[in-house]
Amino acid sequence: MLSIAQELKKFYFFEELSEKELEELANISIKKTYSKDEIIFYEKDTPKSLILISSGKVKVYKSDMKLNEVVLKQFSPYSFVAEMAVLNEIPYPATCASVEPSEIIFINLKKFKEKFLSDQKISFAFIKSLSNKIQNLESLINLHMLLDATSKVAKYIYDNPNILNEVKQTQIAVYLQMKPETLSRVLKKLLTLKLISKNGKTFKLEHGDGLKEFYE
Repeated sequence: MLSIAQELKKFYFFEELSEKELEELANISIKKTYSKDEIIFYEKDTPKSLILISSGKVKVYKSDMKLNEVVLKQFSPYSFVAEMAVLNEIPYPATCASVEPSEIIFINLKKFKEKFLSDQKISFAFIKSLSNKIQNLESLINLHMLLDATSKVAKYIYDNPNILNEVKQTQIAVYLQMKPETLSRVLKKLLTLKLISKNGKTFKLEHGDGLKEFYE
């Protein structure tokens, strides 16, 4: 079993830290285990720790007016969750829960800011991470505002090849802001075109380039 310091080394934010620095970071960190569908934090909670995914998978989601779950993003190892809210110490904008059994590393936020945030290597890594999140947000805006139903589904599957096997279609429909019947019709169309395939209940992406033709 890896120590927390050894696990932290796997996160690109900390890959350039020395062994001594990693041990210091591990000393202000704890690791917790979560069962499937267990809440990690709720929307509007105040951040007190940096949150890193060590194993498993988590989702960040909001609920619409009908209490339908809208999944905004899923995170796998070795990802950092909600860094903008954490670093600015503002309430979480959404809820986070485990999709499967997961291990999460929590780093004490106050002590991290005091000891590590001034390090240029770490600061640059955070800037890079935030830049990626902004690109994801821009992609989300384009997805909802500029594309028709078929293009939305095609792009979503291309960007998330296993999503049809991981998330219920009703949840995907809510996320894509379309009726479940519309999603079903689009999936049948993509199956007919053999851009995706289905074996029992398992979907598979067959021709990514064909999907891209719908939205590029």
